[in-house]
Amino acid sequence: MLQYATVEPNTLRILKQLMLLKELDSFSLVGGTALSLYLGHRISVDIDLFSVEKFENRAIIEVLERNFDGFVYRSVNNPVGVFGAIDNIKLD
Repeated sequence: MLQYATVEPNTLRILKQLMLLKELDSFSLVGGTALSLYLGHRISVDIDLFSVEKFENRAIIEVLERNFDGFVYRSVNNPVGVFGAIDNIKLD
């Protein structure tokens, strides 16, 4: 059973919206938020996604911009991923 109370409500709302996007099907939740949902050991406020498949940063940024008015990115040309925020919730 997941420990939803350990994730800030806005973070959980955004996470659920992200998981509905078919373009992110190959991505999994990792990091502190994944652990807090599983273990219930702490409050988590950010979202870390990971994919073992190759992806184009620009394509992911376009999907996020199209689906989230509040999306801003911190790094476009980073070779290891997309770093930004949605409604002030950190997303990597």
